[in-house]
Order: sequence, then structure tokens, then C-alpha cells
Amino acid sequence: FESATNDAELQIVAPNDSKAIGTDTPRAQLDLDADLEVAEGQYQLSVSYLGGIKTTECIPWDADGDDVDAALEALDNVDSVLVAVNEDEEQVHGISRSFTIFFDGQGMHTDGSNDFPGINPATSFDVVIDGSCDSFKDYSDNVLTDFSAIDDADVSITTPSTHSGGHTLSAISSETTPLDVSTSLLEAMHPVHFDNDMMVAQSLEDDGGSGVTYTLTFGEGNGNVASLVCNGDEALASIPASCMAQTVMDGNVLSGYFYLGPSEPIPYDASAQYVEAVIESMSGISDVHVSRGEAD
Repeated sequence: FESATNDAELQIVAPNDSKAIGTDTPRAQLDLDADLEVAEGQYQLSVSYLGGIKTTECIPWDADGDDVDAALEALDNVDSVLVAVNEDEEQVHGISRSFTIFFDGQGMHTDGSNDFPGINPATSFDVVIDGSCDSFKDYSDNVLTDFSAIDDADVSITTPSTHSGGHTLSAISSETTPLDVSTSLLEAMHPVHFDNDMMVAQSLEDDGGSGVTYTLTFGEGNGNVASLVCNGDEALASIPASCMAQTVMDGNVLSGYFYLGPSEPIPYDASAQYVEAVIESMSGISDVHVSRGEAD
């Protein structure tokens, strides 16, 4: 892109990049719980897939979703994951951290056949604590002490739930209720795409006796939910039959950019750190502090 007057610019933005997930996406929940505060400690994750077992580098106990994402994607047998941070449980003492890991890579999915079984996190994903990384410690009597040497101190890192993906919703209308549809979607896409506010209605069967329509209505707080896609398995395609999804009405959502003086375009959802960096890059401004409040 060239501008004859050098006063134009081109920006290319990919919305919802790497967020194509659904009921067919394998996923695992990763929970870290400790009944004391943690001063230091590390763990590893292993993935057994494509004929090999690969183990991540040591992951700090306070790693965020991006850190866990990067550690897993560094493995040779993982092409892509999406890591979402679940809401922390309230605890009077200690810590509680929870992630949902979506194995959203093309090579991790199954097409429903034995030729491409995909990854099954229940048997292929695990936590590794074997002494290779820093043990979990906290301060006891002002001394940094291993959890094992502190009375009643305990820490656990577990995968309490997993989902193998694939085609899990029956195409037979009598076997798939509106509750089945809403439960499957909420478990598969929360908290990445929408919250728990959803209503599903099921139509009567059409004149042919086998067609049915499910209408999904999302709460206002979800904004403009990404378009859904319906994928049928080989058995459905062989009938022949089809499954289609379409948007009836778009939701309301903020978008766009704003400017601060002579700044570059600032995304509407920019973080406080991003805005702070933009302001400090302006001529004559050295150091500022920016905080971001909650939407009203």
C-alpha cells in the first residue's frame, strides 16, 4: 500500500482471531487450589498425541491464560489451543485458579471417523509434578518453606472435567431437547463467547416429520454473538440431510476507534496499559497512570 502524499495508512484487523470453538472442540478444565497463599511454585502439562508424549516447560503457579497457552503451543504435537480464565472462586485463605483449555487446532479435532479421531483430553492431557520444577512454597514463621513441611498445607492441580469433542448432539429431534442445546453451547463456549444468559426454543417438526428448528436468544449482556455454524457427521450426510445455522437478528455491540489528541487510532476496548502507552508516546508527556473502570 502506497500513498502518493504519505498521509494515509491501511490497517488490517482480524476480529475474533483464533476463537472458532464449539461443541465439537475438545477441551479440558485445569484447576489449581491451595489452602495457603503461594509464594512460589511451578508445574508442567503433558500432551500425549500423534504418537508421542510432550511436556511443557515449567509453568509458574500464577501464570495467566496467555502463559499457559504459549507453553502448550510450544509443544510439537499441539498446533493451537485457546485458554480461557474461569472466574476465581472466593476463598478466605489460599488461592484458587481455573482455566478452560480448548484444543481448537485443526489437527486436534475429529471428523467423527476412525481415520481422524482427534485428541481426547481425558486420556491425552495431564498435569506433571515430578520434582523437575520448583516446589510449592509459602512463608511459615517468616521463612520460605515447602508446603510438605507445613502442617495441614496442601496444594492440588487437577483436570476435573474434560470433553472429547465430536458430534455430540443427536439429529433426531426427540432425542435433543432445548435444554440439551443450551447446556452443550454454554459448556462449550462460556466464557469465551457468551455468558449464561440464553434461551432456546424448539419448533414443531415440519411436514416431512423429521425437520426441526432450534431458535437461540442471547441476553443483552452478550452483545453481538459470533455467527454459529452447524456441522453434521458422515451418518447425517449419507441420509441425505443437512444442518444449517443462520442469524435472525444481530445483537448490539460497541466497536470502532477513538483518538486522544494527535494519537494513533485507539480500539474501543483498549486496556488501561494500552492507553497509557499511547499517551506516554506523545511529545511532551513522560509518565502517566491510566485506570479503566467497569462499563455502566
